[in-house]
Amino acid sequence: MPDAPPSADVSNTLPGLSLEQAPLPMATVEGATHLVRYANPAFCLLMGKPVEEILGEPLSGLLPAPDKCVTLVDQVFRTGKPLRHTEKDPSRSYPFFWSYIMWPLLVDGLIVGVMIQVTECSKIHEATLEMNEALLLGSLRQHELTEAAEELNQKLLTEIAERQKTARKLAEKARLLDLSHDAIIVRNLAGCITYWNHGAEEIYGWTVDEALGRISDELFHTEFPGSVEEVTEELHRTDRWTGELVHTRRDGKRITVLVRKTLDRDSNGNPASVLQNISDISQRKENEEALREAGERFRFMAESMPQKIFTAAPDGSIEYLNRQWEEFTGLAFEELRGWGWVKFNHPNDLEETLRRWKEVMETGDDFELEHRFRRKDEVYRWHLSRAFAMRDAEGNITLWIGSSTDIDDMMQAQVELMDAEAQLADRAVQLERIVTLRTGELTTAHAKLLTEADERKRLESEVAGSIEGERERLGHDLHDGVVQELTGITMMLQALATTLRKLSPAHSKEANRLCRMLETAHGHARDLAKCFYPVELEQHGLYVALEGIAQRTEQQFGISCIVDCDAPEALEAVQAPQEKDVTSVQLFRIAQEAVQNAIKHARAKTILIHLSNTNGSWLLTVRDDGVGLPENMSESEGMGLRIMQYRARIMDGTLSITNAEGGGALVTCTAPVREKS
Repeated sequence: MPDAPPSADVSNTLPGLSLEQAPLPMATVEGATHLVRYANPAFCLLMGKPVEEILGEPLSGLLPAPDKCVTLVDQVFRTGKPLRHTEKDPSRSYPFFWSYIMWPLLVDGLIVGVMIQVTECSKIHEATLEMNEALLLGSLRQHELTEAAEELNQKLLTEIAERQKTARKLAEKARLLDLSHDAIIVRNLAGCITYWNHGAEEIYGWTVDEALGRISDELFHTEFPGSVEEVTEELHRTDRWTGELVHTRRDGKRITVLVRKTLDRDSNGNPASVLQNISDISQRKENEEALREAGERFRFMAESMPQKIFTAAPDGSIEYLNRQWEEFTGLAFEELRGWGWVKFNHPNDLEETLRRWKEVMETGDDFELEHRFRRKDEVYRWHLSRAFAMRDAEGNITLWIGSSTDIDDMMQAQVELMDAEAQLADRAVQLERIVTLRTGELTTAHAKLLTEADERKRLESEVAGSIEGERERLGHDLHDGVVQELTGITMMLQALATTLRKLSPAHSKEANRLCRMLETAHGHARDLAKCFYPVELEQHGLYVALEGIAQRTEQQFGISCIVDCDAPEALEAVQAPQEKDVTSVQLFRIAQEAVQNAIKHARAKTILIHLSNTNGSWLLTVRDDGVGLPENMSESEGMGLRIMQYRARIMDGTLSITNAEGGGALVTCTAPVREKS
């Protein structure tokens, strides 16, 4: 009997496959129910029952002294500490002892059951009795008994060491089996699972406790390629069977597995158990099916394309040609495969074709060549052939795939195109001569138009000057003639009214009324004279003349008119008083016209005139808050708008008339500042 139980760590790693070969009777007991979940052959032999009658039965029904045994099992399960116990079997007529060694069974650090090792000790007990009898005989035989006890003890120690060594070897083998990603399953001849490694748990999803004792084919819902009897017959005949089966995982997923079955026989050659090495090949089967479908798709595509498709081995020999080759050449594939394709190449192209084809076989570069193939009616047609190398993960060429496209019609079209290009080149030379001649004529006409445009501009400027001079003359005539005469008549009428105030008061009132009427006419005549020619423009400059427009607008029409000027002193530097230049006059007239349009047509209440001089350019804007311009109105409509455009061109300036943001119209005019002479 061993002095101490094996360590818990070693015991907990003993799987069913290792215990099958163990000489000691061993079993595992579920901690809560005391049901036997595993029993090795030595345990079944000791109990005198087959494994089917032991698995699932309570331990108390198999061993003597059940109360004591159950108590010890509960103690080990509760404390996690191994125990041992020796009990005499009262049911035997001769001295017979049972020796129990129990230790906890751990999974992921949790106690899930108890491993029990049972040893019968009748022979050891008999030896002990004989030793005791010898001791009682006296001291004469004490020496002999001591030697016998020491020899017996040494044998027991040797046996225990051998058993522990065997257990460690079995545990190490079981640990190595658990490292496999394949499922390694052992079942007895009845189909019950007796060993289940970690790989089986990964593939199928059931744990060791859930799988042990189950019928494997019922658990997996196995689908056999043929009959079960055929598989069993081959296994018992050759001790081997390999094939593909369909199994069901715990989650219900169907998988295809490659099963390698090995029949294990006992020392007498009788079948004992079946070792199954199982690999999940579902992904491989899916890949094979995907490759098959891809091959079918490629073949369908290649056969459907109008181009001539081919594939070649890494050495350049042809392996596949689509049906277009046979239809074109009239030759069967067997005549063309390998290097048979050279027979329909044009003799003048064959040497270059073979040289280029063998060259790319060595370099792995893309192949492209224009050459001629013989059609079945003995007519050669030009083809463009291209081929590309397919490589594996290491970069080695595994296949060449290419196509040959009939370009004979395109080649003929190219010849015709070259002829047409030559004709076009001749025509282009003729056209170039005509264009050169016409360009000279157009250049002359353009120069003439420029001269006429300059002359027209000069005449327009002279006309504008004449008009402005006539306006100035009319303004002077009004101011010096009519206005002065009205001033004299007004003074005479005022003197008459003063005289009549004493002589005839009634006629005096009438004279006063006529004086007021005459003063009004005098003011209108003076304003009209200023409209014809602004005296302020000549005497004080453009800014003061614009102020005059604003004042007359407010006085005559009651409309707010404001003049805004950026730095008037800067304006004086470019347009001083007494200097009457064309730009100032035209800017004044544009502002005058814009204000009159705002009064007559826009029904404006406020008018803002802005004048600035920046970077050598005048900027004049006139903005009102009136109704704005009609949507469909262009700047060319209206006499006033055309006159303003005309005045802007005289200054070499630009003018735009748009609707302002927020309402009203915006007139913008820019013109270059003319240098003083």
